[in-house]
Amino acid sequence: MQSSWKVVNVVSSASVGNRFVMKALSNKLQTCQYNPRKFHAIILPIKNRAKILIFESGKVVCVGAKSQEESISCIHLAVDKLNGLGYSCCLSNFALKNIVISGTFGKQVLLLPLKQTCDNTLWEPELFPGLTYWMKQPVKATALVFCSGKFIITGLKHLSDLPTAFTHLETVVAPYLKSI
Repeated sequence: MQSSWKVVNVVSSASVGNRFVMKALSNKLQTCQYNPRKFHAIILPIKNRAKILIFESGKVVCVGAKSQEESISCIHLAVDKLNGLGYSCCLSNFALKNIVISGTFGKQVLLLPLKQTCDNTLWEPELFPGLTYWMKQPVKATALVFCSGKFIITGLKHLSDLPTAFTHLETVVAPYLKSI
């Protein structure tokens, strides 16, 4: 098996140019969740696993999208829904906040030697089975590497950084791969 990865979450935010009375809005939105004692945003399911978080300030955050296009589409659907309820919303300040990729190296990873020889790592197997690796160059991101050969990279801000982050992590981990 060869190394592979895929995008599992794209988080983006935008402003809709309108402040909300949260209780009134949650009563109008039929499919939302709102419990201000637990979380100060309305959670609006959009499609698939994507959700829009609507904050009182008029900021919206999309979580659970699998691509930038899906993220933008979900935010537009939420704005359309808000406009349909009589609010005057206009989308602005769209920004990607976090891209998460998940994948496998196809081989087991020897975490102890990796931790001992590589800077910017943390591995405390008594607390968490994954080794944390902080990338500073060529892109700033954080990776979790597991002995099974699976990994997660988070903290990416640009789609163009995905291959660079993966290639860098693969280069760092390659000497510590063993056949399954």
